[in-house]
Amino acid sequence: MAPPGTGTSTIALSASSPTATGVDIVVVEPTTAGVSQPANDVDLDIAALGLFNTANNTCGLGGNPVMVVRPVNGAATADICVFSQSGLDSSMTYAVSGPGDVTVIAKQPAGLGIIHLTLQILSTAQAGVRTLFIQNANLDETAASGVLEVQ
Repeated sequence: MAPPGTGTSTIALSASSPTATGVDIVVVEPTTAGVSQPANDVDLDIAALGLFNTANNTCGLGGNPVMVVRPVNGAATADICVFSQSGLDSSMTYAVSGPGDVTVIAKQPAGLGIIHLTLQILSTAQAGVRTLFIQNANLDETAASGVLEVQ
């Protein structure tokens, strides 16, 4: 068993620098141990996500990536909702991959194991797809690659 990681980071690869040396890559894989409650035999994987409508407190869950738009200047927010069979809550840690230009600034339970996340998107945010990381109190972590797309 490997010791828990200290966080997430980005390994920048490009055509001029296609390799990285001296970097350990921890791969997150589905597990039935990925729940905070031992009696629940379900995993922490993300089953669906979508946009959260703050006007009427509704969530449009689906299977497609959620698009978030960069503001022309400053920062903007986007509200999303995420569902997992294991049940997500505000005690868990949520993070978005990248250089810190898209961050989770608020998390609220939306009922039925759904979490409502408020993201902050900087005008300098890099366009492209992002991964959402979720870690529970047991330090089990899941990663949903490509679920957010910055435009």
